Amino acid sequence: AEVIAEEGYAGEFFQPGDAQSMAEAIARVLQNPERRRQLGLQNFYASQGLPIANVVDWYLLHIEHLLKHRSRPKSRTEVVSV
Repeated sequence: AEVIAEEGYAGEFFQPGDAQSMAEAIARVLQNPERRRQLGLQNFYASQGLPIANVVDWYLLHIEHLLKHRSRPKSRTEVVSV
C-alpha cells in the first residue's frame, strides 16, 4: 500500500487472503460512482509519469528477489528418510 500511494496511485485495500475484506473493497468501488471516477483519473495520471520500461525493470527486480529468497521445496529423498 505504501508503494502505491508513494507513486501517486489510489485504490481500495483489503486484507490478503480475506475474501470478505476483498468483497467489501470491491463493493465500496461499485457502490460509489464518484469514487470510481476519482480512482480511474488518479491512476491514469499516475501511470503517465512512469515509463513502462521502469515498471518492467521494477517487476523483474522484485521477481528475481522473490526467486532468490523463496523456500526450496524438499526433494522426495529429503522428505522420505530411510
